[in-house]
Amino acid sequence: MIAHSTRWLRLLPILLLVLLLAGCNLAGGQQPQPSPTPRPTLHPTFTATPEPPSPTPAPPTATPEPPTSTPELPSPTPEQPSPTPEPPTPTAAPAAPQVEITAPTVNLRSGPGTNYARLSQATRGQRLDILARNNAGDWFQVQTPSGQVAWVINSSQFTRPVGDTSGVVVAASIPTPPPTARPATPRPVVQPTQAPAAPTSPPPASYPFSAAGPTGSRTTNNFLNIFGSVKDKGGAWLAGYRIKATRNGADTPLSETSRPGGSDATCPGCGDNKMQNVKFEYSSQDAADWKVWLVDGNGVQVSPAISFQTNPGNLQWLFVQFTRN
Repeated sequence: MIAHSTRWLRLLPILLLVLLLAGCNLAGGQQPQPSPTPRPTLHPTFTATPEPPSPTPAPPTATPEPPTSTPELPSPTPEQPSPTPEPPTPTAAPAAPQVEITAPTVNLRSGPGTNYARLSQATRGQRLDILARNNAGDWFQVQTPSGQVAWVINSSQFTRPVGDTSGVVVAASIPTPPPTARPATPRPVVQPTQAPAAPTSPPPASYPFSAAGPTGSRTTNNFLNIFGSVKDKGGAWLAGYRIKATRNGADTPLSETSRPGGSDATCPGCGDNKMQNVKFEYSSQDAADWKVWLVDGNGVQVSPAISFQTNPGNLQWLFVQFTRN
């Protein structure tokens, strides 16, 4: 049935064309038209039009699968550098031990003893670096701010250790003590001959210096200090003299040499302050008989001897006075 309808639909345009032509002829009927030659009636022949073969469906195009992506290997996590260890905090080295001067002035000597030469002096409040000590520990080898190496006494009357001194070693080289000067033979005393009728006059001095003392004040230190004043009659300080002493008849080291100025105070804190320019030191005030006198630069005695005694139950510092006649 579908094929038959299709053939009619294809003949329909031909029939419409025939009818159109026939209409045109009727519209122009005012003039006679020759009779057309009869034409044979055409009967449409229905030729079966073969249906086009159904197109063979194309095989479905295979959808290309996306290439499988090769999984990326994870990047290795970089190793964190090991933290650099902080250097240990340096431990502060303990402060070097020092000795502080507590007396108004203290002598700095060439060796550990009062019989060594005096090199200079240190004043109250000054601190000196300790380098070493002597075997007894009663003297320190020190260095001054100027770089001078000297020895200072370790005594509570004059100095005070600062810091830990337990590690202070004995000095590798300790100077040999200087030889003890032997006192000169006293000059004979010339007795003046007095005229029977003439008035008496004072005898001439046996020595060029007179001696007075000792005086002094109590102390708590067993160290014996004899401060001396060496002057002329006019009160001028004289340099170049020393104090000589014997203890129980035995010689002791000479004192330092007197200075041309009395710059040292003997005892400013005890109310009995005297100026002096020479000092004798000895390490003990045990019970003993003493004699002291003045000698010149050649070791010759130039003053009378002064006698006194020391007693450990009555510790004192002493003061003697020598005046040139």
